[in-house]
Amino acid sequence: MKKPYIAIHDYQHGSVAYRIFAERERDVEAIFPPPVWDVLLEGSPGCRQFRPDLTESDIDQQESWLQHHIYILNREREGKHAFNFRSRETGSYMYWEVWARSEAEVLDRFPWMESMLLKPMNAEMLFSTRLCDIDQANDFLQLNYDV
Repeated sequence: MKKPYIAIHDYQHGSVAYRIFAERERDVEAIFPPPVWDVLLEGSPGCRQFRPDLTESDIDQQESWLQHHIYILNREREGKHAFNFRSRETGSYMYWEVWARSEAEVLDRFPWMESMLLKPMNAEMLFSTRLCDIDQANDFLQLNYDV
C-alpha cells in the first residue's frame, strides 16, 4: 500500500516541499536524492504538518511536474546543465533550453543558435521555450537542421 512521503528541499532562503505517494521511502529518495532533499513519511515524528493542497503525485502515475523533475535529475546525473539559446525562425525567434555539458558544446553542434547567457528573458520567452538534450536532439532540430 502506498504511503504519503514529503520531499523537502531547503534553499536556506525558502524551501519547496512535495507529497509523493509510494510504497517505499527509498523509491522517493531515488528521485529526490539526499543530501539535497529530505524525505519523510508524512505524519511520522519529526515531520511537521503540511497543507493539504501541497503539490503531489503518485510515483507510478506521475504528474507532468514530476516527469519534468525526473528529466532534469537524469540530465544532471549525466553531468549536464541547462543553457538558454535562441534561433531565428522565419522572422521570429524560437527559444531553447538545451541540456549539455557546456555552452561551447551547444555552439559547436548548433552554430546558428545565439546564447541567452546574461540576457534578460521575459515570461513570454520562458513560456515558449522548447527542451532539447544535446545527445538526443528532438525531431524539430533533426528535420530542420540535419543534426
